[in-house]
Amino acid sequence: MSAINLGFVLVVLMSVSAADAAEQPAAVQIAEAARAVLVPQDAATDGVLTVFDNSLWVQCLSSHYLPGWRCDAAGLRGQPWLHHLMTADREARLFALGFGPDTVTGNFIAQLPRTTTPQALAEIVLRVLTEGYGAKVEDLEVNTARLKTERCHPRIRSGADRGGSILAPGLGFAKDADAGCVVANPLNINNNDATDILIPNGGRVDLNTRYGAAMTAELEKVETAPKGVDAFVIFQAGPAYVQCQHDFDGNRMYCEAVSEDAVGHALARVLTTERKAKLTAAGFEPPGKVMNYWRFYPRPQYDLPAVTKALLDVLKNAYGYQGTPPLTVTTALDKERPL
Repeated sequence: MSAINLGFVLVVLMSVSAADAAEQPAAVQIAEAARAVLVPQDAATDGVLTVFDNSLWVQCLSSHYLPGWRCDAAGLRGQPWLHHLMTADREARLFALGFGPDTVTGNFIAQLPRTTTPQALAEIVLRVLTEGYGAKVEDLEVNTARLKTERCHPRIRSGADRGGSILAPGLGFAKDADAGCVVANPLNINNNDATDILIPNGGRVDLNTRYGAAMTAELEKVETAPKGVDAFVIFQAGPAYVQCQHDFDGNRMYCEAVSEDAVGHALARVLTTERKAKLTAAGFEPPGKVMNYWRFYPRPQYDLPAVTKALLDVLKNAYGYQGTPPLTVTTALDKERPL
């Protein structure tokens, strides 16, 4: 299960969302957050403001070690899957907004003078996220933190969600932090061409007959878990997997299907252009906002047996899964086990 990145699953649904402050425009929220954590000067603590939509983020740091405010925006070194959306045109928009590449972190960075008003900073951040990365304003999250002052704050490692950003409460996990301010180049997992991770050919079985009831039962456990409980389920067949978590506020199931960015180029030999088209036809958005392909299944449009069938069809049509190896399941409470 080491290939599966769980940290990014439904991040937008697990933190305070913009919908919880719908009365305030995003620009107002960001400006107020900047005024609270970036404007005050304190020799003992540094202020960190992060505005993000899953893997799309801008983070600004205020420290007495810096002459102004340093703002970082997500880069390919920290999150290699951004190559799906970082076109030359979008990079040009980042440059036009004053963000250039940084060789230490691999991020795009800008140095803003302390005379920049919170309102002006909010406008820059919003334009970077919407014009540079294609984020939607209504999906943005605002995170603020005061950290013990350091010349180099630990940053989230490459390959983890929001890789390259400063580790702060609510943004990442201590286990995913690199010491200091240097972000290492990502591990070369995407060049793993080992044939043993390919999905083997096997006898054809009726997947819905074999796994339908058990998979539906696992999805029901996720859907009925108390709100706020970390409940997820992963269904895996060799290197291929689909994983789901319930969005209580939206009354819908959020699911992801693995990309080659999460597993490696060996999966790319399975995920041909034609099979990627099958994922798109099944309603999945391409990676970029998150590492994997992703979509929502809203109720009452989908009941759980329909979600089960849709996911099994994805495993069959997009990844060529025919029943070998047997499906396994992993949950927040259980380690990997046969389904």
